[in-house]
Amino acid sequence: MLVLAVSALLARLPGLGWLGFVGQRSMEIYLAHILVGVLVRAVLVDEGVQTDGAHLVVGTAVGVLAPLGIWWLAGRARMGW
Repeated sequence: MLVLAVSALLARLPGLGWLGFVGQRSMEIYLAHILVGVLVRAVLVDEGVQTDGAHLVVGTAVGVLAPLGIWWLAGRARMGW
């Protein structure tokens, strides 16, 4: 119930259009983030990055942005759902 109430409040705030966009694309992010996350982690380990914070920040950012990029490219190639 609390999540629903917070979501309703956030939806009314101006300037959070990107959050709604990410929410609308949550299925694409969910389906692709696992593969992307594994690849990002492998690259970070190969590069010698050991800090948990770097793995968390980079993994989260790429785990959300890369699936959105894949979704956009698939749409441009007319390979949508």
